[in-house]
Amino acid sequence: MSYILAYLETVPNPPLRKEGGLGHYHIFATTDFCDQPEADMEDLLGNQLYVELVNKGYGFAGNDLLTATTIQSAQESSPRVVKKMESILRLRPSGPEFDHYVPALWLAQNPSWYSQTDTERAAALDRFEALFKKINALL
Repeated sequence: MSYILAYLETVPNPPLRKEGGLGHYHIFATTDFCDQPEADMEDLLGNQLYVELVNKGYGFAGNDLLTATTIQSAQESSPRVVKKMESILRLRPSGPEFDHYVPALWLAQNPSWYSQTDTERAAALDRFEALFKKINALL
C-alpha cells in the first residue's frame, strides 16, 4: 500500500479542518504547528527570528533595523509574518521590495545562526520538530 503525504502552508477548505481535521488524510498544514489561524513556513520561526533573518538578509542596520514590535504594528490583517513584512517594506520608500527568498538564502548561507541558544530558537525548533515527527511517523 502506498501513501501520499501533503504539507500545505494554507488550507483551502476550513470546514474540512473542523470536521476532524486533515491528519487522517496525511495532509498537514503550517497552522497545525503554529498558534495562529493562517501560517506559512516562515511562521514556524516566529516573528522575532524572522525579523532577525530579514535584517541579516537585507543588511539592515541602525535606524533601518526591524523589530518584532515593527511586525506586530504592521498595517496588515493577516497574521502571517511574510504578509506583515511585505506591508512594512512597502511603506519604506527608499527600501527594497520584499522578497521572501532573501532571508531564506541568508539562512542557507549562514546555518550557524540557527545553532545559537535562546528561547525563540528553542520554540521554533520545537515547532519544526513537531512537524517532522508527524511526517516521520508516516514513513
